Amino acid sequence: MCVTTAPGVFDQDDATGIVVLLTRVPEAAHLDAVRRAVACCPSGALTLTEDPEPETPHHSEGVVP
Repeated sequence: MCVTTAPGVFDQDDATGIVVLLTRVPEAAHLDAVRRAVACCPSGALTLTEDPEPETPHHSEGVVP
């Protein structure tokens, strides 16, 4: 299911049928498809760990970094 849901991220070995991860860090454009693939994985073998949004640095007024 993951191969058809997110083909830019997953592939399947023709000989073994094993799913192959094409990229460790999917592009932002693929994230919704990856989330769906993880949710519908029949074996539950997939997980997705997302980094939180990076914090913006805080600068005090009048201080030049």
